[in-house]
Amino acid sequence: MVLLRALIQQGHVGRAARSLFQQPLPSVDGKVIEDLAKLHPAASGPVPPLPADAPMIQQIDLAVLSRLVRTSLANGSAPGGSGWTGDLILALIDDHDCLTALGVLVKDILNGTLTGKARELLVSSILFAGKKASGGSRPIAMGEAFYKVACLYALDLVYDRVRTALGPIQFAFSPGGPESALNILQSTIEVHPDWVIISTDISNAFNTRSRPDILTNLFNTPTLSPLFRLANWSYGSDSPLLLMAGGRLAAGFQSCEGVRQGDVLGSLLFSLSMCPSYSACIEGSDCHAVAVIDDFYILGPPGQAYTCFDHFRGDLPQLLLNLNLPKCISLLPDNPTEELILECASRNLQYSAECIPALGSIVSRNPDIISNWLIDKSLRNTSLFSRHF
Repeated sequence: MVLLRALIQQGHVGRAARSLFQQPLPSVDGKVIEDLAKLHPAASGPVPPLPADAPMIQQIDLAVLSRLVRTSLANGSAPGGSGWTGDLILALIDDHDCLTALGVLVKDILNGTLTGKARELLVSSILFAGKKASGGSRPIAMGEAFYKVACLYALDLVYDRVRTALGPIQFAFSPGGPESALNILQSTIEVHPDWVIISTDISNAFNTRSRPDILTNLFNTPTLSPLFRLANWSYGSDSPLLLMAGGRLAAGFQSCEGVRQGDVLGSLLFSLSMCPSYSACIEGSDCHAVAVIDDFYILGPPGQAYTCFDHFRGDLPQLLLNLNLPKCISLLPDNPTEELILECASRNLQYSAECIPALGSIVSRNPDIISNWLIDKSLRNTSLFSRHF
């Protein structure tokens, strides 16, 4: 409750509301440390060199930098190892000299000119072990505020190019993207009652995706060249992950593969690297696909959809990824045939003719099921608020 009141007093009402729904972090013990160590594999190979024509950022627009600090950085997030938060940086930007100095630091980060201990400190992250519904740990890396604002500035530079670079399947970086993706899934089964939807789940996707592949995909996308030096600086070599307990260092890891989950740049780099696989699995079929970062859905006629699923599943090992089959599920038509059920069973694929979870909601052909689900969610939230207030 102390944290909740503090967030509200600072004007971070949205983050305060979200904190009501967050599970408490598990105690840091030997099991948690062991789980987190397994979730951060060793490097699979050398990363590609920075392209020779990677552009240098010549000047920082201080007005843009100030706007990003106010609207995106100062959001109540916890600090990295230095203790600096977005709200502390917010207190600096009204002073011209401080804002100018911040611009110099951001430019150095974007151009990757800081090396040695300076780089190590700026790319280090405090590691949190979130609790997964399945009982495992979800690693969340809380990076340094100065690195975050540099990433926000870099993303602002390429904002108008990202959607095109990601193609029509990835909705994560479009305004209202997850809502649009969910509406596509729902409207598809209403228009095509005989189609299926296959929801996929990848185990520990961010931390195990091949980092050489991630950077190769980025460097092969010239429209995103303002990100090249920053990504190479951040992910061209290992970065420290610090697990804290009671204000003390409980364990230290290195992020050597994939991207750090929680990094401002991480979701875009991961999503870009997955575009070829998302597109390839439905190529030449009548199926469609929808993705929100690593949430990937195949929709189409049953015979073709399951073949597309096989192609996607078969492509994952070369990306150093594994499908989490117990969490993959297919929505079948009403009154499914035995043949359709066998299609799922032969792949150890979960299935339902009623509804499947999707993007924090559900998809169903039965409006009563959706209505009951929404009512149940509302009642649960009412109970939650009554406990806190």
